[in-house]
Amino acid sequence: MESIKKHIRQHKELLIVIALALIVRLIGINHGYPYVLNIDEPTIVRTTLGLNFSLIVDHFDWPHFSYYFNYIFYFLFIKLRGLIQILGLRSYIEPTLPILWSDPFVFYLISRIISAVLGALTIIPLYLLQKRLKFEKRSLIIGALFFAFVPYHVYISHIAIQDSANLFWVMWAVYYLHKAVFDNKLKDYLWSGIFLGISVGIKYNALLLVGLLPLFILETNSPKNIFEKMKKHFWPSSLLALTMILTFFATTWSLFPKWNIFWSHEYGKGILWQINSNVSSVHINEYGGNLIRNFADFSGDFGYAGMVLILWGVGLLLFNLKPRKIRKIPKGLISSLIILVFYFLYTSSLSRSPSHYFLLIYGLVSMLASYAIDFAYLKKRFIYSLAVFFVLIIMIGQSIYINYKFINKDTRTIAFGYYELTRNAGYSYRTYYNGEKLGITNGLNNMDIKKFRDVDELRIQDIVISIENFKINGLNLIETIDNKGRFGPVLYIFMKS
Repeated sequence: MESIKKHIRQHKELLIVIALALIVRLIGINHGYPYVLNIDEPTIVRTTLGLNFSLIVDHFDWPHFSYYFNYIFYFLFIKLRGLIQILGLRSYIEPTLPILWSDPFVFYLISRIISAVLGALTIIPLYLLQKRLKFEKRSLIIGALFFAFVPYHVYISHIAIQDSANLFWVMWAVYYLHKAVFDNKLKDYLWSGIFLGISVGIKYNALLLVGLLPLFILETNSPKNIFEKMKKHFWPSSLLALTMILTFFATTWSLFPKWNIFWSHEYGKGILWQINSNVSSVHINEYGGNLIRNFADFSGDFGYAGMVLILWGVGLLLFNLKPRKIRKIPKGLISSLIILVFYFLYTSSLSRSPSHYFLLIYGLVSMLASYAIDFAYLKKRFIYSLAVFFVLIIMIGQSIYINYKFINKDTRTIAFGYYELTRNAGYSYRTYYNGEKLGITNGLNNMDIKKFRDVDELRIQDIVISIENFKINGLNLIETIDNKGRFGPVLYIFMKS
């Protein structure tokens, strides 16, 4: 017990940062309730719930580790909820926490909490890795604070998708890979292989990070000859690759009984469909524009203030701004820069490259910001420290605003209140939607809201929820739901008079 207390005292600042990171990722975690508003969340939840009926997963658009990992928590929750009911405590608990009996939304909530917790805990391997890079203790804490308040990561950790949680496993893989190569310890190769296998078992694109292995090897000091370096690390690297492959097979074992589906172009199921159709490459003429758009989005996702620190770190590495006057460039940092640039260039070549595709490199990118922070404090110049302070203040402000929007009801949740009113009251009038985004949400929640068409003969008091403000005889605008301080589009509520 005393050793635990000592460990806590030694790392109290880090624990505070992790606690802050967790808080900003849990505030508003029940957003949308009782509706699901994100199109990617149902894949995780529905597939995981399907494991109640069969442990074999028959689609391979994504690998399967996340489903089994989430199922552990679903299973424990179901058993706990059953025990509560057996003990006759439901009537006491449900009035205070009705969401616990709100199926299937409660399972979305569980997966969101998993995403938030793993998102916050990603700070631990990132901190340990940066400690290996010989950053000063103050720089380590401020670097952890930087990651804790990356705006897009705060946002996406509220959502039950795999990418933000996968970063946790990726950073453990990179940490152990760094230890394996630069300390030359076999057990670290094994650990890195296990974590890389888990990462690839969540999203196939994590395989690209294996490129760090040869790059780290090239950065080692001895032997000097490149071929001798490769020869020295050949067998432990082979063991890492084997461990990674076996871990992937263990987490996506359904590919063996369902090989014909796994290795197929079947829509929404086969890996070849995922590679060749769902994420096909853009034409070379479109690549430049795609690259610029993605960089602009990426900068916004980190916050433009945060991007200042990141680019500062890149500048220190590439343009010889004399960090060597303080200390040598840490081993592995150049390799990390190379692999994240390669990952960014590759992902930008895909026909679909939304923001969450880039989450796997957020840890490596944050290391660049931490390098700039470390440089600022080692230089001991007030202007540098002030710049870092203002960047963090801006990022914290952005994250707090994201939390504020999650706390407020989404515009769609408010609008669907009209649907619930008509359904629960048994009124004879109907609810319609106008706009594809509303149609997707309607389908996700299995609601009986009909699609509005100009030719429809509306009855008196029929409701139309619309993304656009249009004018049609007989329809009166009764409410405009603004999205200021909220997520969701501006919505217009019409009633037939």
